[in-house]
Amino acid sequence: MKKANPKTLEIIAAAIGILSIMVAAYFIFTTEGDAYRLTNWIISASFFFYIGYNVFSIRVFRKTIASLENKIVDLTFEIKGKEAEIEASAEALKKADVAITELEEEVEELNKKVNTLESEA
Repeated sequence: MKKANPKTLEIIAAAIGILSIMVAAYFIFTTEGDAYRLTNWIISASFFFYIGYNVFSIRVFRKTIASLENKIVDLTFEIKGKEAEIEASAEALKKADVAITELEEEVEELNKKVNTLESEA
């Protein structure tokens, strides 16, 4: 069974509402006798259709909201995982930075020794 498109149902509901108002206005202003009774039936039927449309729309919106809430939870979990990765990478960079500084100091000391040995030679 094909799912009903909410936009299509919205257009159908609007069309039925407009048609009902036009028919009711026709019976009120152009006929005599029991026109009011028929008009009331038309308006009542349209109102019941409107209630059904609203119930359907609310169900669709609730499903959409639940789906989006689940997506938010998934994305929040993914963000926390990425934050943990970033923190681990930042810690690794700090360690690498310290190692680079230590190696630069060691190279500088070795250059001094080389220069000292060259000047003695």
